Amino acid sequence: LPLVISEDAGVSEVLQDGKDALFTRPHDQESVESALARLAENPVLRREIGEAGQRLFSERFQWSSVIHDYLRLFEDSEQPL
Repeated sequence: LPLVISEDAGVSEVLQDGKDALFTRPHDQESVESALARLAENPVLRREIGEAGQRLFSERFQWSSVIHDYLRLFEDSEQPL
């Protein structure tokens, strides 16, 4: 499913507007309505944003991907100060 998020949600540091999510202005109902209408009216956009979000999640945030970053972090921290 495609994501619709507020620009101030924190995840805007990870996601890209129009690529893996549609951003809305904080506390702006019309902005949310507009984003939802764009998705409702455009099945291609809906599919592309949904697939891009799923790909991003699979590549960067599933445990099988994240574990390597944690291991590298712990290995680096084992060096004497």
